[in-house]
Amino acid sequence: MVRTPNDPYDEVPKAAADVVYGNMNNPDYRGQPQPSESFFTRGEQAKQASWVDSFYPSMRTEHPKPAVPATQLDRRTNSYRAAPNQYASAADGPAVELVMAKAPGRKAPSAPAQAPHPGPPPAPQPPAFPDKPLYTRDRKSIINPAILALIGKKENEDATEKQRYEARNEKGAVGKYQFTTIALQDIGYLDKKGNWTQKAADRGIRSLEDLRRNPAAQEVAAEEYFNNQEEYVRNLGELRHLGQEITGIGGQEHPGVIEPTFPITEGGLIAAAHRQGVKVLRMYLEHQKRNGWKSDFSNIDPKVQEALRSEPDPKTGKVITAEDRFRRIEKRIREFAQTPYRMWVGD
Repeated sequence: MVRTPNDPYDEVPKAAADVVYGNMNNPDYRGQPQPSESFFTRGEQAKQASWVDSFYPSMRTEHPKPAVPATQLDRRTNSYRAAPNQYASAADGPAVELVMAKAPGRKAPSAPAQAPHPGPPPAPQPPAFPDKPLYTRDRKSIINPAILALIGKKENEDATEKQRYEARNEKGAVGKYQFTTIALQDIGYLDKKGNWTQKAADRGIRSLEDLRRNPAAQEVAAEEYFNNQEEYVRNLGELRHLGQEITGIGGQEHPGVIEPTFPITEGGLIAAAHRQGVKVLRMYLEHQKRNGWKSDFSNIDPKVQEALRSEPDPKTGKVITAEDRFRRIEKRIREFAQTPYRMWVGD
């Protein structure tokens, strides 16, 4: 320490000077406990300290801290300082020192980021099937599941449910509902050239074998197909005959076994259109209307007979006539007369 002319060091008792300056070279204290620890009693330490304060007041005075930013890092204490305001100044009084957080030390350089492991390939997404049955054209009803089940059963009555989905006949119709190429083109699964479309691919169908092995896809395709059949029957105006009673050929040929009459219903018309097509259905209804709604297939219009007569089957030589087709239409209308086509879900 540099002494000043007015430094009263000589007047300070020797023991007190040793307390202030820590003079450990004094031979009287060499090897002895430090005065600040146990040399003086607690009362003597207080007395000496108060005496020192009277001669060295600058050693105990708190000087105002210079203005520092509220979050400036103090390198001495490795901590952040904060003031009541944004900045502390001498005009505001002594700065308040508040340790906010220890300044983080220098971090070790991080390892370069590595690309994540690709992991297993993503699971294939399920086919894009609707989560509920398709609405019919009026948007207030759905196709009755009972009529779909009955149509599937009538297509192959002797088979199990699994066998119906996997069925394929000699003409190439496949599945529970015996989808033909024309039917698959009608619902947009095949294009005009017979190629599978993106719509079919979205449902997991890229071949007839895919369709046969996919019951869910067949059910969705059936709903789409019957929605189209309903629209065709409606556009042809055949729904105007709903409720009309027909005296059928079955009742005439099997009296007492088959009911003589049956009504025309929406389910019967659409099931018949699925069996023989909407054009044959229309010819049948026009014929019945001319006959007073009494079945008589002996007087079918020659033009209709010619139009509906098929070519001989290459294997059996059998020819399908207009009467054969009308009988199939009538059988479907009769079988489905008691099964509602739609289930109402709207207001």
